[in-house]
Amino acid sequence: MLQTPQEFVPLMTAQAHPDPIAFVFRNGKLLVRSDELSLPDARVGLALHGLQADNFHPVGLLQGRYCCTTWVDAEMEPQAGFAFVPLRSLFGGMDEALLGLASRAAQLAEWARTHRFCGHCANPMQLASGERAFKCPACGMVAYPRISPAMMVLIKKDDHILLARHVVSPTGRFSALAGFLEAGESIEEAIHREVAQALDFLQAHPQRLETLARERAKVLLADHSRVREAAPEIVKRKGYTSFAIASCVNRICTAILRDERTILPVSTMTEGQYGID
Repeated sequence: MLQTPQEFVPLMTAQAHPDPIAFVFRNGKLLVRSDELSLPDARVGLALHGLQADNFHPVGLLQGRYCCTTWVDAEMEPQAGFAFVPLRSLFGGMDEALLGLASRAAQLAEWARTHRFCGHCANPMQLASGERAFKCPACGMVAYPRISPAMMVLIKKDDHILLARHVVSPTGRFSALAGFLEAGESIEEAIHREVAQALDFLQAHPQRLETLARERAKVLLADHSRVREAAPEIVKRKGYTSFAIASCVNRICTAILRDERTILPVSTMTEGQYGID
């Protein structure tokens, strides 16, 4: 889960720094070095793209180092050795603290991009002093960064959980019930609304639940088959001892999860399995 690092201090006023942490976004994608998925440095990376950190929006300080963000037009192409990549694709490839700040920077950059002009009178907006906001000098309208609170809840029944699959999800994965809060809605009210919608759907389409269960079972069986087919190669590379330990751990975990309350051996017989003599 992405979160703001404890060492981070937010800023609303830009600061001078010889080598700031700079986040550059294009259509929600972050500019990084292609070879190591690191951010472009101010002296070379930003200069190659004609960018100056002085024109960026302040984000804050990370362990005393200034962080800033900006957005570029969709027509801008990355220079050789750089690429614009989705934040989700950086999980596991970028430092979590930096990725957490990138998420904050992305929201600030999008706020700056979409509030260049007043939504009321169309005059150019100006940064307000003393707070993170844009203010229209003509009509006085103030625009703050958008905050979109959301909720997620896990519904359990005995040893089953209720999962849902979003109809527009590109991966088709299942997840716990989740959604954004509506205007004036509390988190508790949002939970009740999302659960009611899911239950109403299941009651109106009981056959759909059976279909989803069958589809999920097929996926699990296919995954199980792939794991079993890979077992001989795993045993060959890891060694018989590692396989035996893994088998014991698997059996112990199964007993705990099922609350079997059984006495288990501290060893397992692997002879005759996956080619073990």
